[in-house]
Amino acid sequence: MSQAHKTLYFLRHGIAVQRGSPGIPDTERPLTDQGREKMKQAARALAKLRPPIQALISSPLTRAYQTAEIVQKNQALEIEINPELSPGGSLENFLKTLKKRSENCLMLVGHEPDMSEWIKSLLEMGPSATLVLKKGGLACLSCYLEKPRPQAQLELLLSPKLLRKLA
Repeated sequence: MSQAHKTLYFLRHGIAVQRGSPGIPDTERPLTDQGREKMKQAARALAKLRPPIQALISSPLTRAYQTAEIVQKNQALEIEINPELSPGGSLENFLKTLKKRSENCLMLVGHEPDMSEWIKSLLEMGPSATLVLKKGGLACLSCYLEKPRPQAQLELLLSPKLLRKLA
């Protein structure tokens, strides 16, 4: 595989404490006990992914980082933080750094609606297209990052329930 070809797994964080919970800023909302348990089940399936994950990159927000920690327990990887995976992050900026990486297969842990918007953008889907990544859901894209525009193909889109069943 060339450095310009990447397999990207997009994983949305697990079920977290409700937005607007008293005393918990949005950036610090943790996973719920149910969210942790479901992600532990899903992580067993994620460990079987082919091609295998070579880098694990997370949003710095608590719920995404906790999700990445659960995935990490079944992988021999360090968690990298990238602020572009935070809500409102820039796909264009993220792709600039991605092109420089030597790894060919990366998992990105982040948030909605950004992850779905990034996927739709990479797949060149129009603004009226609908794609939603549920909490704990997974998408896989095969991406070619050569200039002038990246091209991608959807390889996999799994609901959290189906992902857990694959474990």
